Amino acid sequence: MKFTLRYKIILSNIIIILLALTIIATIVIQGMLYYNIQYSEKRLIQNSDNANLFIQQYILSQDGEHLNSRLKIFKENSTYLAEELSKQNNIRIQLFDQSKNLLADSTTIDIESPTEEREEINIAISRGEKAYVVKDLDEGRYIYFASPIIMENQQLGVLSYIYSLEDVDELINQSIILFLIAGFLGLITMYFVSVYLTRKILTPVYELIDSSEEIANGNFQHQIAYVSHDEIGELTRSFNKMVINIREKINEIRSEKKKLQSVLSSIQDGVLAIDNDKNLLTINEPALEIFQIKQEDTIISSIFSYPFIEELYQEVKQQQQGITKEISIDNRYLLIYANIIHHTYSKPIGYIFVIRDITQIRELEEKQRQFISSVSHELRTPLTTIIGYSDMLMRRGVENPELVKKSISLIKKEGDRLLRLVNDLLDLSRLENMEFDLIKSQIDLLQLLDDVITQMRVKGKKYQNDIHFNFSPLPKINGDYDRLKQVFINIIDNAIKYSEPDNPIEIYTSQNGNYVEVSIRDFGSGMSKEELGKIFEPFYRIDKVRSRNLGGSGLGLAIVKELVEKHGGTIEMESEIDEGTLVTIKLPIE
Repeated sequence: MKFTLRYKIILSNIIIILLALTIIATIVIQGMLYYNIQYSEKRLIQNSDNANLFIQQYILSQDGEHLNSRLKIFKENSTYLAEELSKQNNIRIQLFDQSKNLLADSTTIDIESPTEEREEINIAISRGEKAYVVKDLDEGRYIYFASPIIMENQQLGVLSYIYSLEDVDELINQSIILFLIAGFLGLITMYFVSVYLTRKILTPVYELIDSSEEIANGNFQHQIAYVSHDEIGELTRSFNKMVINIREKINEIRSEKKKLQSVLSSIQDGVLAIDNDKNLLTINEPALEIFQIKQEDTIISSIFSYPFIEELYQEVKQQQQGITKEISIDNRYLLIYANIIHHTYSKPIGYIFVIRDITQIRELEEKQRQFISSVSHELRTPLTTIIGYSDMLMRRGVENPELVKKSISLIKKEGDRLLRLVNDLLDLSRLENMEFDLIKSQIDLLQLLDDVITQMRVKGKKYQNDIHFNFSPLPKINGDYDRLKQVFINIIDNAIKYSEPDNPIEIYTSQNGNYVEVSIRDFGSGMSKEELGKIFEPFYRIDKVRSRNLGGSGLGLAIVKELVEKHGGTIEMESEIDEGTLVTIKLPIE
């Protein structure tokens, strides 16, 4: 059982009552003993004086005028005197001579051996004074009182009273029993009174405990209703004020925490703070994504499982200054800035890490390098041809008409190719920089496809590829006629380029919800999944030699993707090696 404050108060009250009853009982009983002993002493002194006078008168009545005769009368009549005095006082009487010899005893009951040395007798004989002692015998407690018998300044002997304290002891025993009964009843009464009072007094304390538990569980709306003006009332009012202050402070902290969390969440970089003992202080969502952490209870172990974090942590801890490092891990590039966290002028309380995923930047830089390399290569090839034939014309002159004609033809062909490349680059640049405006109107997509297919069948026949058009009725769409025509020409042109002779090209249409779909299927060489992921990149070619011989610049599909997305649509491509390619274009109806 829990030893609560209530039981402590009850136990304290019981102990106080027990101590009080014990002290009172001790004082009362000791007082009674002292009073009875003093009363008995006075009574025995008075009785002894009367007995001394009685003995003197008796001796005088027996002609005891001389000392020897008095002693003789006293000794010879001691039995009579003891019995007579015992009858008068109802007390056991003993008479002793001056040699401490027992002369007479009013009773034959041996309470104590007559030969035993008795202190009060010695005092009475040697000093001539009254004396008494209290003895505890088997029969009970007794007062042994001795008084010298003096007649005309001559000591005849000693008168001894043996006074029983049985009545006194009985009274004390009865008093003890009464005290025990009173104490037992007092304890029971005190217990129930204490239970009642403690319940009433401690009720607000229990409410304080319940309120504390509510606060510990996060409920800061609870208030204690206690209208008393005692100390507990003051305590409850102070507690209510404390709860209000805590609630306000908690709300402030929560508000600041939400602001901090909002700031951290709005930062695209990963932010991570760790204290001096490697405990997590805070972390934002981008950091969880960067470190691929899903379970919050494994954040620290997951973070420090990366060796570069441990190295940076130890390095910034030793150097006590900011450190910036670029890390390459799992095909990702991370730029990490680590620094210490100061709290006013005290020692550092932790360390902050700002992690920026620069993978896209590095990929863009790599694509930029590849793009520049590709552009340089694409520009250099026709320029080399133009410069070569121009130089040959300058060296050989115009004497050979056939050579001049051939050179001019090749120079024009490469110039046209160069012009197409530059135009495609300009178109792609305008599309990517949002500098390209579409001239939209209501378009009959089936009519547009029919025009494109009629135009491309001429090229298909040249390479022995039949184009089959399977269509279903479609609603009109809102788009740029010329640009959509450019899209479909480019895709069908690619299908012809990468198809073997006699391979058909299939085109079919359908409506799917608020979109129209146009699918173009060829049965050419196809491509791998790796090539499929790069197919829309500028200057990317699967078969570079074949594409260049057929006049491709490598920018067509990049432009197609930008144009389709400008129309609010999507372009998807599926392909398998030696199985061909399926291109699906989805365009919104409205």
